[in-house]
Amino acid sequence: MKLSHTTRYRVQSAKTRAIEEATGFWKRDHDRAMLARDVEDAIHFCVEGPDVFLNLWQDTFERLAAGEIEDVREAGESFRDLLDGSLRIFAEVRDAALLCESLGYRIDGRAELEEATRQVRQIRDQAFAEGWGQNYGIDLARAAGAIRELDEGKGRPLEEVLAQLRG
Repeated sequence: MKLSHTTRYRVQSAKTRAIEEATGFWKRDHDRAMLARDVEDAIHFCVEGPDVFLNLWQDTFERLAAGEIEDVREAGESFRDLLDGSLRIFAEVRDAALLCESLGYRIDGRAELEEATRQVRQIRDQAFAEGWGQNYGIDLARAAGAIRELDEGKGRPLEEVLAQLRG
């Protein structure tokens, strides 16, 4: 299975695409009062991002370690693409909020949007700081192999398995 086929990934990706479509609509003729309301709705979605991405990251590592996702590189690329795409959308939402404020509308949640953006950047930086799959000193491809071996009844001492996981 690929990360991009998991439910969590697909739901978050669909939400991101929906906001992206909305921001494209905002750039065209749009009632100003409705724009302000839509921007606040989009901010609410963005503010949920850090928790969603932390959960997706954890779920991805658990699935990789369990051998449910076999392609470590694809998982990393998909996760990075989703983070980067979301950060682009966050920036567009921020720009729309600034436009609304310049038109005299009060936009709730802009400070929270900035914090969410910072947190998602931090997640991206941490997830890829040492290269995808190298986090926590564990080679995920080896971890998945070790788990498959255990599932096949090829048990080994715990110390040996941990040594394999650490590379």
